[in-house]
Amino acid sequence: MTFQLDQATLQSITQEVRQCFLELDAPEYMKILERGLENRDGDFKSLLRAAHSLKGGAGVSELPSLHNLAHKLEDLLQIMEKGEVQVDILPTGGCQCNCPATGFRRFLRQGGRIIS
Repeated sequence: MTFQLDQATLQSITQEVRQCFLELDAPEYMKILERGLENRDGDFKSLLRAAHSLKGGAGVSELPSLHNLAHKLEDLLQIMEKGEVQVDILPTGGCQCNCPATGFRRFLRQGGRIIS
C-alpha cells in the first residue's frame, strides 16, 4: 500500500514543522550554545549536541542558510574540542580566533568542513 500527499498538504506540514522548530526547539539550542560559549566550560558534548540538533531541525524545516551555518558551527566545535583552534567571545559580542596557521584558516578554505 502506498500513500501520497498532495503538494499543498506537504507545504502545510513543512510550514507547521518550521514554525514549531523556530518557536520551540531552536531557542533552546541557541541558549545552550550561548551559555556554553560564554562560560567556556569545555562541555563540548552538549554544545555539539545542540549544534547538531539545530542543524537537523533547520534541515527538516527547509531553512538552508541556518542549516549550513549550524553545520559549520558543529564542525568548528569539533575543531575546538580537539584543541586545534581557540575561540574567545569578546564583550562586544564578537569573537577572536587563536589557532595554528593550519587551523581555522584551513577550516575556512575548505568551506567550513573539517579535513581529516
